[in-house]
Amino acid sequence: MESVHALLARGFPSRHPSFWVDGLKRQADHHARIQAGPVGQILRVRGADVGVILTMRSRRADPDGRQRKIVNLSSWYVDEVHRWLAPSMLKAVLSEPETIYTDLTPSDSVERLNARLGLTLWNDGVLLVALPFSALHRDKAGARLVGLEQLPRDRLSGASWTMLEDHAAMGCITAALDLDGRLRPLIFARTRRKGLPAARVIYADSKSDLKTAIGAVSRFLLLRGIVSLEIPARHGEHLTASRFSRGMRPTFARGTMDPDTIDHAYSEFVLLRY
Repeated sequence: MESVHALLARGFPSRHPSFWVDGLKRQADHHARIQAGPVGQILRVRGADVGVILTMRSRRADPDGRQRKIVNLSSWYVDEVHRWLAPSMLKAVLSEPETIYTDLTPSDSVERLNARLGLTLWNDGVLLVALPFSALHRDKAGARLVGLEQLPRDRLSGASWTMLEDHAAMGCITAALDLDGRLRPLIFARTRRKGLPAARVIYADSKSDLKTAIGAVSRFLLLRGIVSLEIPARHGEHLTASRFSRGMRPTFARGTMDPDTIDHAYSEFVLLRY
């Protein structure tokens, strides 16, 4: 781990060392809980540490009970003199054919590599929602948000409960959308935008339903001191009291990932608190 800290400090000098120490501790604890193995890979040339990539692993349960493996790639760096080895390092990491891979914060150079490595564009920006205005939206009848502490345990799967509880323990706002008699898990990470308290959607298995109930979502978050919301989106998407922005990095995925799903669970937005 000391080698990882040193490489990340070299690659991301604007980050304080404690950012990596604390974040990698959270990732290591998560990996230990699910027996997911190492937090990443180190690239060595003639015995010297010259590169690093974090591989944030998690699992999702499909409705049929089948487990899907997800690996989120994050914070990769290779010393400039060895940068030509970067594609080989990434290919080695992307070696599990049944695994879904995501890249949520790629640099410009990684964006160019992603297409060569089979990762395709997921979202190219975010919808920035002004919650005091979107709270006035008339939702579909009966739509409401239920916080984790009030959720009936028997109406969610065990996997959904674990995901919500894990993220609540890491400081996220967790809830479920009650719509058409069904509960859909929702996770929001706290952040700031222009100095004001904001949130980012980390998990929603249906972005369409989230938009349908944006009034209920907005009122729920406003009560928790949040005034704006970031929803991963593609250019051309619309929503009440929002504007599309490319201020956030585009996101990429390889594997079967529903375009209507937002799934940044157990990613750097949570584990590293990007």
